[in-house]
Amino acid sequence: MMVVPLTEAESVGIIDSLKNKNSSEYEGVSNKILRLCGHLVSKPLTYIFIKSLSLAIFPDRLKLL
Repeated sequence: MMVVPLTEAESVGIIDSLKNKNSSEYEGVSNKILRLCGHLVSKPLTYIFIKSLSLAIFPDRLKLL
């Protein structure tokens, strides 16, 4: 399986592109909160996404999206 590299800047861009909703989704965090702290969580989220793709292990919560 070929893994497409994801950068922290791309993660921030994806977070910034979320609609500014107050309601929480499956994970229990609202888009508004995620957007407010996106620059703080982008590094760990990027690591988790890359690790998940490279190991081909996808958490059930990510499969709902």
